[in-house]
Amino acid sequence: MPWQTSACSADIDAGSYKRVAMPIFWRRYGSEISWWIADGRTSVPLELEANDAIFLMFRKPAVASSFRTQSPRYLPLKTIDGPWQLSFPPAHGAPASATFATLKSWSVSDDPGIRYFSGTARYSKSVSLGDLRTGGRLLLDLGRVANVAEVFVNGRSAGIAWKAPYRVEIGGLVRKGENRIEIAVANLWRNRLIGDLQPGANGQFAISAYNPFTKDSPLIESGLVGPVKMIVEATAADER
Repeated sequence: MPWQTSACSADIDAGSYKRVAMPIFWRRYGSEISWWIADGRTSVPLELEANDAIFLMFRKPAVASSFRTQSPRYLPLKTIDGPWQLSFPPAHGAPASATFATLKSWSVSDDPGIRYFSGTARYSKSVSLGDLRTGGRLLLDLGRVANVAEVFVNGRSAGIAWKAPYRVEIGGLVRKGENRIEIAVANLWRNRLIGDLQPGANGQFAISAYNPFTKDSPLIESGLVGPVKMIVEATAADER
């Protein structure tokens, strides 16, 4: 299983080492994939995005000498603008709720309870949709997320997005008319550890055996930054 744990993309060659076989791929979302057979070896070049992973197996004899897929193309359908309602868990130093007119990092909030918050907060918004007949898959693209998000549509989970592109498929969950969109976002502990060191901090909310930060350490981006969009996978008819 090739994987990429750094914050940048990488190109690798996942060959089958002199075994002529057809590769089988499992990948949530990805770019173009190709393979070919030459000199008794199946070659599989892969482009992995930041924090990407792909399951690759060789189980069956090859029935062709090469194969190539095309990267899916997505068309914009709707941008989901603010305001967004946020709710925060108790006993984490943040207010119970807040309203963001536009999406932004928690680390730039004027409220220190939000600026230094670490944990999971939930965004919610109602979205009105018209005719939903689309040829391809309907996805919710979250834009920038720091760091992990789970999407709920009308009370049902659409899945977890943990890497860019932060997308989940929602075609089977939305309906014509009003739809409730909820996005639970969890960030890292860095900002809370820094917040606990601020002069006049209202208690200590993060317990750590070692805190490598100071009160002046820079904060990192947190929360749902967006933009949030509904996109649809282009079909052959769209490409004409």
